[in-house]
Amino acid sequence: MLLLIIVAIIILFILSLNVPFMILLLISSIFVLVISQYHKSRKIHQELQEIRRHLGLMNSKEQENFDLEHEISRLDKLDEAELEKINEQIEKELEKTNITKHNKT
Repeated sequence: MLLLIIVAIIILFILSLNVPFMILLLISSIFVLVISQYHKSRKIHQELQEIRRHLGLMNSKEQENFDLEHEISRLDKLDEAELEKINEQIEKELEKTNITKHNKT
């Protein structure tokens, strides 16, 4: 796949010598290649972090950061009904906290 993209970029570069429009295609194909590689490396990094966590090789700060990132990505994938349910639970907990604070004063 990567080889095919590189060959396409080389062909577009050769064609861009004659046609200015091909320069735009060349730039856009390079941009797509860079973004694709970024997403692949990001996925590999996340998988390595999960392995490190599973094996217990993370220190406490790394563990905390990993847990926060994992929770954020999980919440990003939820639909609106689930988010509404979670928000209601949070509001109930906050109300309980406020009630206990008022009772203490």
